[in-house]
Amino acid sequence: MPGTRKDWLEETVIEYVVNNILTDKNIDLIAHRVVALYDQEQKETSRIPAIEAMIADCDRRKDNLIRAIEQGIAPQEMKKRIDEVMAEKSTLETELARLYIETPTITTERITYWLSLFKGGDIKSISYRKTIADTLINSVRVSSVDGGKAREIIIGINITGYEEVKLHRAYKPLSVASQSTALLWRQTPGSHPSLAPKLL
Repeated sequence: MPGTRKDWLEETVIEYVVNNILTDKNIDLIAHRVVALYDQEQKETSRIPAIEAMIADCDRRKDNLIRAIEQGIAPQEMKKRIDEVMAEKSTLETELARLYIETPTITTERITYWLSLFKGGDIKSISYRKTIADTLINSVRVSSVDGGKAREIIIGINITGYEEVKLHRAYKPLSVASQSTALLWRQTPGSHPSLAPKLL
């Protein structure tokens, strides 16, 4: 909002996220949530389960054909049919292998390691702030409260979806505005500072 130093706002928001969101306990929780959501999404959208079911069906059909041959039912015709089923199964197995290769494996260990890389950075560093903002912060809304002596800050955080955190911070404006040019949030008249969302 007009009248709030952007460098103070950025530092306040990043400091909160680093100290309160990127804790060991939260990182573990986030990692498990991300993996659970990813696994659910894979079940809903992946073709792998359908192809696995089709391969199992090929095996059942082959077994039925073999039983028919053993009972003396048109052995030559059944052998040709078995060859067709096995060729279908081979094609499906090739497709399944391709899908396994193309589908990334996401584990809690990988997510935990990746998030832990953000801990312990220099909050004064613009590049560190930007990395945290691009990765975890969706939006920031700020308003003046207590007659201008404080700011209410609402941080939209991308963790496993969108979550909001509300902060109340004392604020003392400087007599000369900050001259920082590398800002994380762009602001136009009548709008709140915000960041483009980037999900985990």
